[in-house]
Amino acid sequence: SSSVTIADLVIMVLIILEIIGLVAIITLGFIIFLAVKLLRSDSDLQLHNSKLKVSYFSGKVVWIVGACGAIGSGLLECLSRTGCRLVLSSLPEDLVKLQNLREGLANADCAK
Repeated sequence: SSSVTIADLVIMVLIILEIIGLVAIITLGFIIFLAVKLLRSDSDLQLHNSKLKVSYFSGKVVWIVGACGAIGSGLLECLSRTGCRLVLSSLPEDLVKLQNLREGLANADCAK
């Protein structure tokens, strides 16, 4: 007959904990690897390991929703140098700021 003793249970629990610990260490290592890769990356439109180049946008129409926000204005700044046509939109209360952004760009359309 096969009976499981307390010693067997303790050994199984220790093996499971060791496996969980190993997985946790591997996961932590991967998170640290990604964090270092992110910190060493530049803030250009090209992401690491991405095949998308900034030149992809040349001659295309790009609509930036929320152009007055931090991310939208950052995209606007980067994309304005690519040769694409920009369509900008934002909240109604940001209309003056949106018009100021538009005046600073020769190739932007203003959408309300």
